[in-house]
Amino acid sequence: MQRISDKGLALIKSFEGLYLKAYKDVVGVWTIGWGCTEGVKRGMRITRKQAEEMLRAELAKHEKCVNKYTTVPLTQGQFDALVSFSYNLGCGAFRKSTLRRKLNRGDYEGAAEQFIRWVHAGGRVYKGLVRRRRAETALFMDDESTPKVNTATKKEKLPKSDNPQPVNKSPAKQLIKHSTTFRAAVAQVLLAFAGAAGIVLDVATDPRFLAGIGIGVVVAAMFIIYRRYQDIREG
Repeated sequence: MQRISDKGLALIKSFEGLYLKAYKDVVGVWTIGWGCTEGVKRGMRITRKQAEEMLRAELAKHEKCVNKYTTVPLTQGQFDALVSFSYNLGCGAFRKSTLRRKLNRGDYEGAAEQFIRWVHAGGRVYKGLVRRRRAETALFMDDESTPKVNTATKKEKLPKSDNPQPVNKSPAKQLIKHSTTFRAAVAQVLLAFAGAAGIVLDVATDPRFLAGIGIGVVVAAMFIIYRRYQDIREG
């Protein structure tokens, strides 16, 4: 079971104040020590040690209250803030509060926003309660004690380079690339000359003419294939 820390205890003591003689609080409830109310009567007096024991006894009930009615993980700061809240207002108020309902839905920020709504006593707003709720909210939202939520993260996309550098490939891959480039060059030239040959056949029927044309085409084709291969390889 989670217990209040010294930091949470100090917060409660700072707002309650120590009174070794019973007094009535703002709503008429007999109070003594650091805000203790159980079994307190008019004229009651205690020592500081007794005040400490009474505070610990009453806080144990509110620690139990927060542990019982909270179903989500709490940091120490959040637990301390809720125990202070319950101790000041009562376990019933905490159990029925919107603060608890939001918290149990995992809405930690929404729960934190609810503290400041509880600043009234006897129909009035008290500055002391405003200060206390703000202190409890600050403790609840303490960055150093924020729950660590295990969530999957997306892979970060690397920015594209303005000047991308070529990737060095293995000799085998380069050979495949070059042979593929050579075949592409041959295919492009043959297609071009096939079209040209078709045009020539349409206008010439003399076999000797065609033979001469054929030899010239082969020589030109070899030269163009070589140049095309170089162009493709370099570009």
